[in-house]
Amino acid sequence: MKFRKSTKVGLALLLLFTSFFVWYLGTYSMAVATSFEVNSPSAPKHLLIVTQQSTHKDSLTAGIITAFTERAVYIKVIDITAAVAYQTERKIDACILMHTWEFWRPPGMVNDFKESLPEDVPLFVISTSGSGEMLLDEEVDGISSASDTADLEWEINTAVSWARLALGLVSNTITLEE
Repeated sequence: MKFRKSTKVGLALLLLFTSFFVWYLGTYSMAVATSFEVNSPSAPKHLLIVTQQSTHKDSLTAGIITAFTERAVYIKVIDITAAVAYQTERKIDACILMHTWEFWRPPGMVNDFKESLPEDVPLFVISTSGSGEMLLDEEVDGISSASDTADLEWEINTAVSWARLALGLVSNTITLEE
């Protein structure tokens, strides 16, 4: 059976595209993060961290948790795949969402979670992308990251500062002394 030249080219392009797609998913897809808790659920404040598993996001999570370990803040860490169905018996006082852009947009479950979060819960989003320039939403507090370890300390400090303010652990007023 003879194949036309255009059929061969079409099959080669299809194979090339499929190979690229498989490579892209294998390289940039996130694994499922393990859920865990820090501090007592009876603590007066509740910080929910929704994330995807990656070395960079794991380091961000660890840095944020370290800042609150000695504070009266209950921290629950869950994967984005479980976030929409997450039921809590108590009010969430603040939420930090960390996600990676896939195919130049956030995964659908990121928007699903954002929509499921009660409107009165402050949300801070850390979006990671190859360029480090993609933000989930201009109306939501957050930063964009290229998952560069050189920026890790700044990213942790930014998220912790936001969380302290959102949880009411610091005042957002400035007092001028004469």
